[in-house]
Amino acid sequence: MNPKTLIISREFEPQIAGVSTYISELEKRLKCEKIVIAQHMPERKRKDIIGISYPKFLSSRYLKFAYFIASAVAKSVSIKSDVVVGNALVGSTVAIIVKLITKRPAISVIYDVDQIKDDVGELNAINKSARKFLQKVIFGLSDSIIVDSEKVKKDITNLHNVDGNKINVISGGFVVDNKLKAIKKPAGSKIILFVGINIRKKGLEDLVKAFARVKKTVPNCELWIVGPNTGFLRPFHGELLVLIQKLGLEKDTKFFGEVPSTSPYYKACDVFVLPSHHSEGFGIPCIEAGYFGKPVVATKIFEETGVVVRNKTALVVDPYRPSELADALVRVLTNKKLSARLGKNGKKYVRRFTWESAAKKFENVVQKVYRHR
Repeated sequence: MNPKTLIISREFEPQIAGVSTYISELEKRLKCEKIVIAQHMPERKRKDIIGISYPKFLSSRYLKFAYFIASAVAKSVSIKSDVVVGNALVGSTVAIIVKLITKRPAISVIYDVDQIKDDVGELNAINKSARKFLQKVIFGLSDSIIVDSEKVKKDITNLHNVDGNKINVISGGFVVDNKLKAIKKPAGSKIILFVGINIRKKGLEDLVKAFARVKKTVPNCELWIVGPNTGFLRPFHGELLVLIQKLGLEKDTKFFGEVPSTSPYYKACDVFVLPSHHSEGFGIPCIEAGYFGKPVVATKIFEETGVVVRNKTALVVDPYRPSELADALVRVLTNKKLSARLGKNGKKYVRRFTWESAAKKFENVVQKVYRHR
């Protein structure tokens, strides 16, 4: 028997974010009967997803989180299912509450926990304490935990003293469209590409500073930034625009926002870069770039998650080091042999990451939890 599975995920396709892509691609491939509760999106074509819309008077991000949790719990308890899967911190919170009310087994899908570390300064002390408490409750009450890399498993066991046997590592895959043509770029130009949500932890400020240094050696290069930058992301996006203007990079930095497919941008670029500071669980864009045979420059976080191999598929640098990041980008852009070798190795390496394999492992976890309920 395939357990009927209820998936709670505030982020779901067509949103462009790692947490959305992971659960959306798995859900498509699950053979069991499933129901999805997610944030409503007008552009979503699927009608089989139960959407939650926010009242117009809710402007605070945290109030929206609370509203989604309350609404998802109310809908979930009235839906018949055998297993509840919570995606990310918000979805997992809902799953645990539903478990306490209905006694259904709960699985939590977690992507990162290291934003609560003392040496990470992006969140204030109150936010960190609240997240740490919530994570502790989730890990303690979950029947099983799914993470997308050994790095996240290690972080959870170290920060929360969770039994490693309770944690299942299921790496994601990637979906690209090889039929789409590359985005047209100026003749003779070199393209540095970033793909991802525009938030501070992604290291975009460091990337812009590094780009200013790269321009001194490779004057014909451009920086392309693909990914969401509106809504609650707007304040940081504004700071980034100020920095770009201050450094005189307005003409050579292009923001594309959310796009239907990132494949044309990977095809056009000369190097892909992911300079995240912390709190990354996997790094799908690194393997997407590898599929197209593009060299990668990334921080050591992605070496730890397993999506790049130092000096084989990517040049790996430390976070918060714009000068080091710039040097690596210059090396790739000016050394054709190095660029070709990294791209060729990356194309071979990413073959191990498939959603089909991930979906089978995911289903095995659901089956195991259901049998031991």
